[in-house]
Amino acid sequence: MKGKSMKDTFPVCWWASHFAHTQHPQSLGNNLFNKSFSKIAGNTKNITLVVTCLRWYVAHAWSLGVIVAQLRNERSTIEEQLKKIKIMAIINPHINFNGNAEEAFNFYKSVFGGAFAKIMRFKDLASNEFPLAENEANKIMHIALPIGKNILMGNDVPESMGRTNENENRSKISISAESKEEADKLFNALSAGGQIEYPISESPWGSYFGMFRDKYGIEWMVDFDPNYKGQI
Repeated sequence: MKGKSMKDTFPVCWWASHFAHTQHPQSLGNNLFNKSFSKIAGNTKNITLVVTCLRWYVAHAWSLGVIVAQLRNERSTIEEQLKKIKIMAIINPHINFNGNAEEAFNFYKSVFGGAFAKIMRFKDLASNEFPLAENEANKIMHIALPIGKNILMGNDVPESMGRTNENENRSKISISAESKEEADKLFNALSAGGQIEYPISESPWGSYFGMFRDKYGIEWMVDFDPNYKGQI
């Protein structure tokens, strides 16, 4: 290396780099001193330089190549795993009431069956930091009724926060029945004492559909589609 400029050594080191890229590491020793190598290297002085370059390049490039290959395999594995992940989230409706949440949920339980998963009253959380009016102590802070794979939830709104609009029409709870018989049963039971907005019947879009506002002001849609049978 002594006495040689970068201009003199660069072509040889470039060849060493190219040689290492195009040869399998296990075959480098066998090919290192063959005739084509000697011819390209030019003379015996250049051979020492080329060997030095090759040793450095192989030692580093080969180890880096292994690391890159491992990272690529790990990335492929992660990408395949991500493709297999399915969104399993469940959307559960939550209803606000003006002090009659418990009454309404007892009604819903009589229709759907089952048992409450949880009931919490405001008095359960009352403390000096969170004072509570006596007339609201027994009201529902949280109530949950499992229905199939979903949970119907609700609470009473404290009077200090104002009243809930019981005639709002921005949201509805939709039920996908598994049969016409189930659709009729749920529609008739839940709409009792309420206001029927669309009698349950064969709809123009091909499903068995009905819509109503129950006696607590909650709007419901009941639907049976023979193509899906309660799956949507």
